[in-house]
Amino acid sequence: MPELRSTQELLRAIGDAAGSTDPIAEIKRRGFTFSAALTQAMARARPRPIAEAARQRAARIASKTKVTIRAGGQRPPAVAARFAPDDYDVIAALNTSLADGILNGMLQTNTIPQRIPFDRFLSESDRATAATALSGVFTNIPQNSALGTLNIRGPFVSRALHNTDALALDVPFSLEIVTLSPIRNVVGVLSGKITFIVALDATEPQLGNLEEAAIVITATLPLSPTQGAPALAIDPASQIQPQRPQNLPTLALLLQRFVAPLIAQSFEISPVINIPNIPGLRLIIQHSDIRTVDAPTGDRIAIGLRFIGAGNAPPNTGRLLNLVPDSGRNIVLRAHERHFDAALAAAQRNGALTEIAKKEDSRARINSADMRFSGNKIIITLEGEVVDACLTVNVNFTVTQTLELILENGQLRVKSTSSPDISNGDQILCAILAFVTALALSLPILIVAPFIGIFQAILIAADLLDFPGPSNSQSIIRLDRPIPGTELIPVLDGLLSRVEDGALITSLNGSLRQDDTNTYIYARFLNTLHGLDPGVPLKRARVDVCDQDAPPPSGDDVNLPRTGETERIIGNKFIRTVSVSYEPPTRDPVLGQGTTNFDGRVMIVLRPGQVANGAGHVVTTTTIENLRTHETETTTTRRAVREGAADVYFRVFAMGDQEDTKGKPGGLTVNLRSKRLGTPAVPLQFALRLDPGIIQ
Repeated sequence: MPELRSTQELLRAIGDAAGSTDPIAEIKRRGFTFSAALTQAMARARPRPIAEAARQRAARIASKTKVTIRAGGQRPPAVAARFAPDDYDVIAALNTSLADGILNGMLQTNTIPQRIPFDRFLSESDRATAATALSGVFTNIPQNSALGTLNIRGPFVSRALHNTDALALDVPFSLEIVTLSPIRNVVGVLSGKITFIVALDATEPQLGNLEEAAIVITATLPLSPTQGAPALAIDPASQIQPQRPQNLPTLALLLQRFVAPLIAQSFEISPVINIPNIPGLRLIIQHSDIRTVDAPTGDRIAIGLRFIGAGNAPPNTGRLLNLVPDSGRNIVLRAHERHFDAALAAAQRNGALTEIAKKEDSRARINSADMRFSGNKIIITLEGEVVDACLTVNVNFTVTQTLELILENGQLRVKSTSSPDISNGDQILCAILAFVTALALSLPILIVAPFIGIFQAILIAADLLDFPGPSNSQSIIRLDRPIPGTELIPVLDGLLSRVEDGALITSLNGSLRQDDTNTYIYARFLNTLHGLDPGVPLKRARVDVCDQDAPPPSGDDVNLPRTGETERIIGNKFIRTVSVSYEPPTRDPVLGQGTTNFDGRVMIVLRPGQVANGAGHVVTTTTIENLRTHETETTTTRRAVREGAADVYFRVFAMGDQEDTKGKPGGLTVNLRSKRLGTPAVPLQFALRLDPGIIQ
């Protein structure tokens, strides 16, 4: 068997064993022996122990990478890629076809209303304005004609208004033309396509975590568009035909002005796009731009973001027009290394990186950090030390982690190489025995992966952290939350990455699948003055979905625990008394919340954990009494009681008053197990009597 006689020989032999949970045992398993002098040196080192969980985690990461250990080597100085003064830190773009799928999903749930009864909701002045516009377009309808019900049909198709922050949205429709006096009478139906102008914006979603940074594209229907102009195209088969078609743009603008306040919200029309970030460091967006692009490969929407520190020169919006997804993909994300490196350096200065390192070894600290893109590689370099790794011996280390993105047989793969560099030969033995070398191998992944955002899958793919098995279209984000206002879950796959001019460019394909996980509740609320009053829609009311727990309803599926007291003598020396009691809930928890629209409708989504709610607590008190000394020791534990399914009812708040639906037909659903309660077309409907009544 080969005998290792010196630290240098051990260094050459250990190789990738340095990352195992017990490097010395692994070397022996491979057939190496140690000289008496080396054995004595290892005994004198006396390494300090490291937590077993950290040891296992570091070993698992280190085992996924090729390791080259150096002693006292010099690494070349990092050369940062040039960041052009007019560049963006992050650019994200997606094809409008994906946004159309989301908008059509909102139409299916009635988040975008399918029916708008103008004759019920327009003011007298708006009706007069509409009558004037109608008479300017149609001469073959009565003079007192008014707008009736607008039926919005799908599918929506959007078009880029090139190099603007707006889209043209083509919407198939039918519109009743009516007379209202002496009775409502339908004169005829106008059918065709209306083009609304949609304003776009890039906003940060409220994720409730200041360590997360993300952006989402939102769409709003403005009252008075500043880009483009609404338009009307009438079907040849429409019952009513315009006599003055040159006046149709006036009617189209009027329809947008009437529809906009009824929708009265911004819609998220993209998946949430994660932005590179570092734990403990909040990104501050200095500037953002959004543009639509008319392109032969498909219209798209592009966002550009600048973070503080990018400089004062205004960015060039032309860069947003030129970023194109790779073939067969509809989303592209470009991030310049300036942001990555600046964020990494800032996290080192404020101690965030050292805090991550200390979770693995309490004596570790990071003294410098940088990250560079080179070709198709991401190169991360950390310099740090472990204080008193062996008694009073400090171990200084530098580790360079190179992640090479390669495509093999249609799959994205990551070839990982780690090169830890221990400052001098005398520290090598301590570094190996105290697990510093394995820690150094794992730190780049542990530190960088949390803030890579959408690129996280590149760094923790199958080669690194047991990512799910190989696939030609490996999903990198599996969201379990639907896009707001839809029943659609975004799925992103088909990822391709490359580096160009200091920027990492990732293309992927976004699709939408029907959600089969969450629970959807659709309801409509009317307000009445008396029992015979059919009611009017209750607008802008807060609706809480509650679980009746206090008291539980008849038929509830909660299995109440057995209560009481038991005693047992143990070895004629002790008596153990166990008392079990049940604390029922004192209030009905709120599972979800929403706000009604102009038609009194609300859609509320409950996640699986919200539907299976708590139902009080079991309190167990155990007392052990010494029969000889009569000394006692008492412990008390509380355990939550779970119910299989919630018992759902609604509590409605408006104008300082409130009412619930528990006593109304269908107002309480015991043991809700269905994924749907009501539907967009036929929501649960309740007539309430609030005081003061809301009749608007």
